[in-house]
Amino acid sequence: MLPARCSVPRLDAQVRTEATVEAESADRSPRGPLFNSVRLSARKVAQWELKLFFPQRTDGDMQQQLGLRNSKDRERFYAAFLGTLFLSLGGSLALAGSNLPEAVKTSSTLILAAAPFAFVGAGLLVPGGLLGSLSAIYRLNPEYRRRQLCHEAGHFLVGYLVGIPVDTYSVGGAEVAVRFDEAGLRSGGGRATSAADRLDVLACVSMAGIAGEVIGCGDAEGGADDLAQLRGIMVASALRAKEQQDDRVRWATLMALTQLQRHGASFDALVESFERGDDVPTCISAIERAAVDERHGTQPEAAATST
Repeated sequence: MLPARCSVPRLDAQVRTEATVEAESADRSPRGPLFNSVRLSARKVAQWELKLFFPQRTDGDMQQQLGLRNSKDRERFYAAFLGTLFLSLGGSLALAGSNLPEAVKTSSTLILAAAPFAFVGAGLLVPGGLLGSLSAIYRLNPEYRRRQLCHEAGHFLVGYLVGIPVDTYSVGGAEVAVRFDEAGLRSGGGRATSAADRLDVLACVSMAGIAGEVIGCGDAEGGADDLAQLRGIMVASALRAKEQQDDRVRWATLMALTQLQRHGASFDALVESFERGDDVPTCISAIERAAVDERHGTQPEAAATST
């Protein structure tokens, strides 16, 4: 298997009929003034515009800064496999030189020798379970957990701003993802009136995870898989020339960064809601309340009431 990044959201929302989307979104996805408040229109973007959002690397490698050259989760998967392999070899050699009974040494050596094959087999047969287990271990690192939260919060907030109802999200299980209602994805949000508009919206939502990491953590690690997903969307939309795709990627990344910076208080509130495990309506309430507090220059409600 080689895993897609755990924390990359999927734009393949759970299948729902047109009739049920409206009723469910009214019940589970309340909409405030920020919903569908952003109108997008693609334009040419220079690379220097992106550099305004974070310190430039000393080697000038913008691709690395945005996490577009490789997938850190894929690297972690390889590291886990190599660790299992070395543990198997080292353990087998240690057992061979031990004074344990021959039957114990033989059975233990067989178990250790099978460990790398079991790891690969688990990746092929139950990839979600293996990735979920690895991700749970990685989330013990507070930096990794915050990066995950910022990534998914970026997708969630930008999707909300462009008018795509959020169905559900997960940041603590085997699947780390934000799921949107299919009808909203197909329509490209409430302001999309053409196929080009819909592509603009999906491009921004796809790149919003990278933007969330940049805004929340200073750089991104999970951009490679998001970019691959977006290129697939663009090819399906008949945008096949790489130069045109690169232009759209730069623009979408800039727009996502701009919106998350502009709505920084809402983004921070959403990350905190994710950390608490709030449901979707509570997350949306936090987004809207933070925006009101920011406009009025008041403290967030939780901070104000804690004194």
